[in-house]
Amino acid sequence: MRFPFECESPFLFAVYHLDHYPAGNAEMGPEASLRGHNMGADFNHPSGWSMYHGKSIPGFPRHPHRGFETITVTRRGWVDHTDSLGNAGRFGCGDAQWMTPGKGINHSEMFPLLNREGENVLELFQIWINLPKRSKMVEPSFKMFWAEDLPSLKDTSGPEVVLIAGHLPGFNAPPAPPPDSYASEKSSDVLVVTLKIPLGSSWTLPAFTGDVKGLSRNAYIHTGQQSKVADQVISGQKRLKLRPDMDTSFAPVDAPMEVLILQGSDIGEPVVQHGPFVGNSREDIAKAFKDYQESEFGGWPWPSDALAHERSQQRFALYSDGRKEEKPMPMGRQDSQVNAEGTTWTRLFGTLQADVHELRDWLEPSDIQELIEQQPRFVRPHLGSLWRTLAMTVLPALYFLGRVLLRAHRQVEGPRLSGLSTGFCSVWAIICLLALAAAACRNPGVVPRSADPQRASVPARFVMVNGVTVKQGWCSTCRVYRPLRSKHCAYCDRCVFRFDHHCTWLGNCVGLGNYRSFLLLVLAAALFFGHSATITCKVLWRLFFEADPKLALRPFLMAHGGELLYFFYAIAMFLAFGILLLYHSIIIACNLTTNEHVRDYYLHLDRNPFDLTCVENYQQILCSPYGCNGVPRAPRAVAVRAVEFAESPKELAGSPESA
Repeated sequence: MRFPFECESPFLFAVYHLDHYPAGNAEMGPEASLRGHNMGADFNHPSGWSMYHGKSIPGFPRHPHRGFETITVTRRGWVDHTDSLGNAGRFGCGDAQWMTPGKGINHSEMFPLLNREGENVLELFQIWINLPKRSKMVEPSFKMFWAEDLPSLKDTSGPEVVLIAGHLPGFNAPPAPPPDSYASEKSSDVLVVTLKIPLGSSWTLPAFTGDVKGLSRNAYIHTGQQSKVADQVISGQKRLKLRPDMDTSFAPVDAPMEVLILQGSDIGEPVVQHGPFVGNSREDIAKAFKDYQESEFGGWPWPSDALAHERSQQRFALYSDGRKEEKPMPMGRQDSQVNAEGTTWTRLFGTLQADVHELRDWLEPSDIQELIEQQPRFVRPHLGSLWRTLAMTVLPALYFLGRVLLRAHRQVEGPRLSGLSTGFCSVWAIICLLALAAAACRNPGVVPRSADPQRASVPARFVMVNGVTVKQGWCSTCRVYRPLRSKHCAYCDRCVFRFDHHCTWLGNCVGLGNYRSFLLLVLAAALFFGHSATITCKVLWRLFFEADPKLALRPFLMAHGGELLYFFYAIAMFLAFGILLLYHSIIIACNLTTNEHVRDYYLHLDRNPFDLTCVENYQQILCSPYGCNGVPRAPRAVAVRAVEFAESPKELAGSPESA
């Protein structure tokens, strides 16, 4: 599933944000270096948090909208709103904001980092709903939906269902949308629901009881590994188009799942969109630009284009007519440091923070090391991906061994050379299959997650690695400090040691435990297809030029088209695997993973802190001792010669290379 989500009318746009910001500074911006961030247009930064269009505070400073409406649904974190009408507010942690820009509005959405003691997590959806032509030029409006006013189903051991808009059997009606909203029309049938379903639980979305003509219903699985939807197993993050006239059940298979459900009736009008403006024709867009240049949609009554309210400010909504709503901050949220004492994870790792300054040989506490070693050696890959890979490799290989090599034995090579070729290709084919099985089924080195489903924010740790300060963040999903060079795989919903990439051809992550198997697979496949392409070329050459020089091209192609197709297929596969092998040879020499290289992880640092000499880098990958599931048993295996831990970068030695 791509981000932003693909939507159907009346929805124009939907996006899911999840940012793990560091502790906030005095200005409510990140207490961290902004080097490497593309300021002004910072999206999908590899650090796990982005500044978006913000300069000092992350967010979206003053920008215009016309012709549609927005719903901002928060899960965690805080949003500060200001607009050209004089409306303002702070909302978050389950609140929602509904804004109908209508004929035009300027507004700002900033994400203040209120917690100065630890991580600030921001999780929210933004959804755009189109307006019919008759409503595109209505007066702008703004409304806050507080979390305590939204109907919900919340059970400590069951699903969490929150109804933002629409009607569901068994739920009270949510607050009414703004008066000129498309959702305020009964015939719109707009439904917005968020789901969190823990493992071992399920929930059923009831069928729509009215006329379903022109009605669309989509489910966006944005978090989860494998799930069962309407008795169909779904892997990873997917957009599912549902039948509105049928009940649809949702149940996770091997990890908790989270879903956004959007439903609505098609407006049935042409849509022309240009950035923040939506109309029914190009003339509408041209008029929107002209009107904005002339009026700026009411100007801007605030002292800053990126205004954030005072840190001490509670949740509130200030309306342009002078009305003001105030709500207290939810208890236990991330406006203060979370006290995790007494949770399952704290009981398991009670000495984690106490021993942090005493750890010198390992990047993680010994408790985590021991738990990982208790994991099974093998895991179950996604079989659908694996069967596809087997079909693309085994079937062509069997064709080569059963047909092309037989022709080579009879017409091209003598018995001795043919036997050597058969043996060579057979050996590499067997090695390729064994390496494929090992890479797909071997445990990549999964970091164990807490048995406690409650998520919390914990202060990040800063680690001095070979003279360079590196942040070691807290994974709020697995509830564990991420080991250095690990990453939470969104597809598998787990943290993986020395995460390289998620390989859809293997149906598994490639990490510390199966990286060498992956390299062997690439090498064996390159050698097999390269050698088989050479033999096939010799066979075709002999058949075309030496066996019958007068043979016309067309009869030759009809008689030997299979060999010719296999030759081109083998060449393509040889080039693909050869280039992949060359790429990994280069990044191994630099001690990088694919994930680190593609995302420029160390661009904001002066150097890669894990990079040793070229020989030592290769020794680390090819010769270091691994545990039963790929966990390093020696400090050398993680390429760290000097490690220090601290709870803030200021506590570490003031290295000029610190980030």
